[in-house]
Amino acid sequence: MAYKKSIETRRKILNVTKELVLEKGWKDISVRDIAERAGVKNPLLYYYFKNKQGIADHLLGSLILRTLDYAEYRVPFKEDCMLSHFVYVSLYYRILVEQELYQTLYLESVHPFENPVDDIDDYDLNYMVTKQFNEILKNYGVDLEPQLLQAYTISAFAIGTSIFRSLVSGHLDMSFREALFFITRFWIISVGIDEKIFEEKLAQAIDMVMEVDLDEFVKSDDDDE
Repeated sequence: MAYKKSIETRRKILNVTKELVLEKGWKDISVRDIAERAGVKNPLLYYYFKNKQGIADHLLGSLILRTLDYAEYRVPFKEDCMLSHFVYVSLYYRILVEQELYQTLYLESVHPFENPVDDIDDYDLNYMVTKQFNEILKNYGVDLEPQLLQAYTISAFAIGTSIFRSLVSGHLDMSFREALFFITRFWIISVGIDEKIFEEKLAQAIDMVMEVDLDEFVKSDDDDE
């Protein structure tokens, strides 16, 4: 019973955080606001999350994990690593563009890739994406030294973040598809992978992702918390 109550309390903290973000934005809410809405005392909230940013880390991090799981379900990474990766990337960025909650968190909080967290469901997000990049490169005959692979991952993420934050905030006049082609072209073409292969895979991934009912997809996190 205590374990079930603990899960319910954690879920309640996450759900009221989402409500408050949609009502006031991320920057204008405090730990006290969240605790009061959830009906818990501040110290109890810190039992579940080390600080306010920890809640955002969980919400964005768990979203990334769900998009990775979806990509693996649609296209197993071992069967087609580039297509599977593009499904993940396309779905994640489509959610950021179209879902107000995640738009706000993406623009106003620190993204888990920018400030690596100690633990998001026992996954290291930077490590996971670096591993994906490495497998894609090896599959297409590209061998990068570890430090170059790390620099490649960092720069790819930095470009993606800059482009999509500008797109979401309305400072960049690009379609979702154009923005995805821009950032992924850098990731793939810069290491010498054939552009025709890249374009075919990305177009296929975007078509698959546009079929996803985002409202239903993001609802699933309420059951996973």
